Amino acid sequence: FLNLKPYSTFEEWNPRKEIADAARRLYRHPDNLELYVGLQAEDSKKVAPGAGLCPGYTMSRAILADAVALVRGDRFLTNDFTAYNLTAWGIQDCTRDPKNSANGGVLGKLLGRCLPNHFPVDSSYTNFPFVVPTEMKKFLTDVEKADGYTFTRPEPKKPVAPFKSYSEVTSALAGNALASTVPHNASIVLFGDGYLKTYNNAAANLKDRNLIRNAFLPNDVVKKKHISFLERTTALLLQEKSFSLVGDKKMSVNIVRDVINILPVYFISEYVLGLNLKTPYNPHGDALDQEVYLKFKEIYEFLFIDIAEPSTKVAKGPIVLDFAQSFQDYVQ
Repeated sequence: FLNLKPYSTFEEWNPRKEIADAARRLYRHPDNLELYVGLQAEDSKKVAPGAGLCPGYTMSRAILADAVALVRGDRFLTNDFTAYNLTAWGIQDCTRDPKNSANGGVLGKLLGRCLPNHFPVDSSYTNFPFVVPTEMKKFLTDVEKADGYTFTRPEPKKPVAPFKSYSEVTSALAGNALASTVPHNASIVLFGDGYLKTYNNAAANLKDRNLIRNAFLPNDVVKKKHISFLERTTALLLQEKSFSLVGDKKMSVNIVRDVINILPVYFISEYVLGLNLKTPYNPHGDALDQEVYLKFKEIYEFLFIDIAEPSTKVAKGPIVLDFAQSFQDYVQ
């Protein structure tokens, strides 16, 4: 029924001598084995990292065949699993991501989204819910990834307190409480000290911010210089990025993507990083403006937007760390 080779000896069915001998005395030939006994006492898969469930081989084949039949017989996973029905975003969201924090697992994504107060994004309980945490820690240590996860049993966070008035909202946005995870995120991907690591300490954070402000704007002369640079760069970007359709003299521009998002990149590259951007006027630069923008975007989302996608938080850590390191190298 399962297209498996019949066992010719009891040792082939289970190589353990005491089990094979007992079965031989009772049943004389493997063909006489009862279903329940044959399934339960059959030699099982060897336990190894990533092996998953380790039942006997016949039971494994039956479970796999049943799972495949369920998938192939479910219209939501076959005929109806199209971008027309789910949209392009839906297809992408449902597709397995082998680079996520659970090494391709999807249950952690559901737990992180539906029960965020009970399952932290970096917890072994969230990303590997069917594996004993102590064993998962050993495996992740062997592959040098254990530092990105926590292995203690998660405790529920405090209930969410709703804001019911405009004053409560403005008061909350003016403070740092909403960014309570920023210092922790910064410690993962940024080096040294700075205002991001003191985000929840109002006095220390204000001191760090003033230090940055005074470095950028020590006087009105420097302020006018920065304003002039931003005005010139804005005009240049509008000129470079504008386009017209065939037969249409009207000029168009994607103002957000090609101007607003990119303008800070030029400013930071010029006055902070010393990064030589590649432009039509400087074709031998080190990096394209959009390339640098996307790196800044990844760093910003990792630091501040903690709910962007819980299932990728741990996996993005090394990538963002590499981006931050590359920018630090330019400064040094």
